[in-house]
Amino acid sequence: MTDILFYLLLFIIIFVLLIVILLHKKYWLLFLLLIISILLNYSLGFNIFGLLITSQKVGMIIALSLLFPLFLSIKYPISNLKTPLTLPLLFLIIIASISSSIARYPEASYRGIITLILIFIAIHILYLLINISDPRRIRQVLTLGIPCIFIFILGLSIIQFINKGELIGRMTGTFRNPNEFGAMILIILPIILAGMEGEDTKLVWLGAVSSVLSFIAIYFSYSRATYLATIFLIGVIIVGNSIFTYQKKTIRLNKKMWIGISIIVLMGIYIYYVVPPEFFQYGVERYQSVIEYRGLTFEDSSLNQRYSAIWVSLKFFRENPLLGIGIKNFNAYTTHLFGVGNIPATENTYLNLLSELGLLGFFIFMYIIIKVFRTLIVNQREIKTSYLKCLNKYLIYGYITLLFLMGTNDFLDDLRVFWLLPVVIISIKDLDNRLIMYYGESKEKSI
Repeated sequence: MTDILFYLLLFIIIFVLLIVILLHKKYWLLFLLLIISILLNYSLGFNIFGLLITSQKVGMIIALSLLFPLFLSIKYPISNLKTPLTLPLLFLIIIASISSSIARYPEASYRGIITLILIFIAIHILYLLINISDPRRIRQVLTLGIPCIFIFILGLSIIQFINKGELIGRMTGTFRNPNEFGAMILIILPIILAGMEGEDTKLVWLGAVSSVLSFIAIYFSYSRATYLATIFLIGVIIVGNSIFTYQKKTIRLNKKMWIGISIIVLMGIYIYYVVPPEFFQYGVERYQSVIEYRGLTFEDSSLNQRYSAIWVSLKFFRENPLLGIGIKNFNAYTTHLFGVGNIPATENTYLNLLSELGLLGFFIFMYIIIKVFRTLIVNQREIKTSYLKCLNKYLIYGYITLLFLMGTNDFLDDLRVFWLLPVVIISIKDLDNRLIMYYGESKEKSI
């Protein structure tokens, strides 16, 4: 009965929001709703065409349904939807389709192709919403909305995890994979940190609370890859925020960054001495299982599985180096050949691309990565509004960290972790231009 009332209340809230969006063209509300559905990714418990239906997919369907009349409008032709990611992602889908047509287990590949198509649609929906919404509201979603969403999602995840009383388990939030959950938190964190560099006190406090909850959730994910990536991100931020300014030719350290890191370290020490030892035991044991006698031990099942999968993926790559064995076929192959399922390649995006989509898919994906990185560099030179310039800087830090994380996780078909970051990056210059037009050039420095 409680579940029925919850879903009924949720339906009423969404219905009211959609009416407001349609009648008053408040498209930024739809953008906020879609961001919530993507980050939450709550499973609805049933499948369609072999794909698990989640809040992410439902949010995309709602957004597409509401925006479809715009696609038919002369005022906003479909050609305006073209982005720097449109053609390379379309080619990636074509390569995946050709590869899957000769795959041994095409049924697994079809699900992967559908996922890539949904990502293609989602990228253009988000891009459209950013470009047709009130730019002030989009900025508020980035500065206020995402930290609030994070506080809610992470707080709920932590409370549920502790209430279970099973500290040997791993926090996954509403995800199925704790590594993916930790990675998502870490990649969104730079967007939150960007808001803390301004003069708005509430953004500093919201960012601080979000950051603390993020690090707690990352710890409880017990994801060793995310632990290492967190240290990597902090290092990238320290180096990035220590660069010289062109005007003064001097080294300038960001004071808020140092204060924030100091607070996090002090809180970590405080938590270590206050929280019962069993809260830390499992995380410590996971590292001890990997490192013994100052070296790696392959007795750890997780590490051994990844190490073995490297050679299996290279074997699959040699089988068809040009087109690969077909997207999502790694798991199907290992299940049929070795009787071992649930092995998503090496959990390495680069090796997974080589084995499943071959050199063609790999080079197209690398082109996308380089294209997005070049966009970040150009943005940093051309963006004029102070907040967006700061946001772009932190997106650079997050993107570099993402490239590191792709060595330990497979993000090809993950909208939350990989594709959400690029769509913000390619949209940020357009948002900058619209903010300047709205406020006027005389006020651009204070935006």
